[in-house]
Amino acid sequence: LLHSEVRPCISLMAADQRGWPSDSQRRRRRRRRRRQHKQGQRKKCSWIPLAYRLIVSLLAFGLVIGFSLLLRPPSSPASSDTGQRLRSPQKGDHIATHLISRVADETHDAPSPAPILVECAVSTPHSSLPPSSTASGRLQITVRPDLAPQSSKAFADFVKSKYYDGVYFHRVVKNFVAQAGINPQYKGERPPTNQNGIQKPDPVLVGRSLSNLRGTLSFAGGNMHIGQVFINLGNNSRLDRENGDDGSTRPFATLSKSSMDLADALYAGYKEGQGQVKAVKDASVATKFPLMSRIDGCQLVKSFSS
Repeated sequence: LLHSEVRPCISLMAADQRGWPSDSQRRRRRRRRRRQHKQGQRKKCSWIPLAYRLIVSLLAFGLVIGFSLLLRPPSSPASSDTGQRLRSPQKGDHIATHLISRVADETHDAPSPAPILVECAVSTPHSSLPPSSTASGRLQITVRPDLAPQSSKAFADFVKSKYYDGVYFHRVVKNFVAQAGINPQYKGERPPTNQNGIQKPDPVLVGRSLSNLRGTLSFAGGNMHIGQVFINLGNNSRLDRENGDDGSTRPFATLSKSSMDLADALYAGYKEGQGQVKAVKDASVATKFPLMSRIDGCQLVKSFSS
């Protein structure tokens, strides 16, 4: 299609690459070209019709490809897991189908545990400042046993046994965490320890397990036995991998927006390592850390299944 237009231009370029001709050679070439043009033996080199024909050819090729795709019959569906095409049913497949449907029915018949709402009253009892200037209010915590059953049960058991009544937020780091849960007077039952081989971390559910992002609640150090918990005041997803991401450091609950406003109001002026833990244990918080906030009490409000 393009041969008649391309050939004159290629011939002209090849002639220009043979070297610098003398004046007499240039004159002879010009006379020969004019004579060939008059006799119709030579065509002028012009890139305009060449580009025009190239564009028309590309458009025609695109139309052919488009129509072929439109007229192509639909392909068979692909598996969402492997991307491979599903084979047609074969002999014996009814057995596997029966087993799969039975497992699906059993899974459907066993609903996952419903979330549980826990409320904790917070105050700053030893501060001389007006209550409006200190942290005071209620934390609303949504516990997720469907995502972390063992951690959720441990926390709920601590709440039922009044473990968190009177514990202080002994560690508050702005935009990081607010930690509480030291109760030296507690004599109740604790969850079994890892050393006994009974307690195992909640498995990580891919795409479902909570991450240590702002507004979530986790056990400190991934140890539900000691009862210490921390509120994520910032996005701390790196804490997911603190114990090799075995699930122990994953959050088991979330906090409402109003609860996070209360958590942000906790006094964060005490630097770590100034004796906060010792003051909590020997009951000298009132004199040494008067701005430290306290959990006055926690209670299980309701299960969302009811």
